[in-house]
Amino acid sequence: MKVIISVVLLFALLLPDATVLAQDPRFADQLVTAAILAARADAEAMTCIPHARQLNDEALRKLKRFNAPDLRQYDTAGVLLTKLKMRGKELQNRDRQNREWIRVADRAMHDHRLRDADELLRASSGSSCTEDFGGVQQRLEQHRARANELVRQADIRLVDDPKGARKRLETVRQSIDRQYPGLDQRISSARETEMLRRTERSGGKFWTVVLGVAAAGAVGYLGAQHSLRTTH
Repeated sequence: MKVIISVVLLFALLLPDATVLAQDPRFADQLVTAAILAARADAEAMTCIPHARQLNDEALRKLKRFNAPDLRQYDTAGVLLTKLKMRGKELQNRDRQNREWIRVADRAMHDHRLRDADELLRASSGSSCTEDFGGVQQRLEQHRARANELVRQADIRLVDDPKGARKRLETVRQSIDRQYPGLDQRISSARETEMLRRTERSGGKFWTVVLGVAAAGAVGYLGAQHSLRTTH
C-alpha cells in the first residue's frame, strides 16, 4: 500500500500533463517501472539501505535506457532521473554512516560499553539487514546475557557471600559491561557487606579471647584462693 501511494504521489509531481503518458505506452511502461522501483527503494531504506540502493540504481538504469521522440517525455524522465540521482547519493551517505556506526559499536563493545554499542546499533538500524550489523548485534546480546547472569548470581550471594558477589560484579565491570545499570551501587553494597562481615568475625574472635582470658583468670583466682585456705 505504501508503495502504491508513493507511486501515485510521484506521478502527481512529475506529470501535470497526463497526455504525455498516453502518447507512447512504452514510455509509460518504463516510467511506471522506474517509479515503482523508486517507491520500493524509499520503503526499503527504513530497514535495509543496501537493498534500497540496489533498487534505486535499478530505477536509474531503466531511465538511462529510455528513448522517446517527444521532448516532453524526456523532460518528465529527466525530472525523475534527477530525483533518483539525489536519492542515490543520500542513500550512499547513509549507508557509509551506518557502516561507520556499526564499526564504532563493535569497538565500544570490546571496550565493555554495551550501552553505547546498543545506541549506535539503534542509530544504524537502516542497515540491520547487513552481515556486519547482525554479527555485532549477536555478540552484544551474548555479552548482555552473560552480564545479566553474573549480576543475578551476585544478587543471590550478596548476604551469604559478599566477597563472591563482589568478584562477580567486578568481572562484569572489567570484562563485559562497565556501563551496566546500577553496577557501581551494587559493588559498593557488596564491599560494605563484606567489610561488615569481616568486622563481625573479628569482633567475635576478640570476645572469644576476652572470655577465654577472663575464664583463665577466674580459674587462677579460684585456684589461688583454694591454696590459701589449705595453707591456713
